[in-house]
Amino acid sequence: SSWLDAPGAGADRHPSPSLIVANPVHTIAMSKKQRVVDQELIDRTNEAISRFNVPRGLQRVKLNVGGTKFHTSAQTILKDPHSRLADLITEQPPGQDGHYHLVRPPIFFNYLLNFLRDGVVDLNEEDKPAVKAEACHYGLSKMVNWLSTF
Repeated sequence: SSWLDAPGAGADRHPSPSLIVANPVHTIAMSKKQRVVDQELIDRTNEAISRFNVPRGLQRVKLNVGGTKFHTSAQTILKDPHSRLADLITEQPPGQDGHYHLVRPPIFFNYLLNFLRDGVVDLNEEDKPAVKAEACHYGLSKMVNWLSTF
């Protein structure tokens, strides 16, 4: 069983803009409390990534989602730094096989990674509800918001 399949895990978190995004407009608009929270997230992320001997953002992250293996970078996952995926890679080590194991159906997971990489995804209308449900499960608020606009 995985941390991410626990009901309600991370459900009490409220996504908000992050200092990881180098956009002065977002930085100015954030409250002092949020800047402290975001700085703590940045520090925690940097500490987790520094445990590996590779440049920041190039760390390979191996995921096993319902038996299907996916590889991506920490930088890709951290594009939505308040997501459950970001929490997973910054707060927990991978399993003995080097993979993070997620007990979820893998069929739509590639859409999630593609959105994190590119900020958009080519998606047919019939898959939209299922992809949105997966994005909600993983706390990918940017993707949920994007899916709500079309």
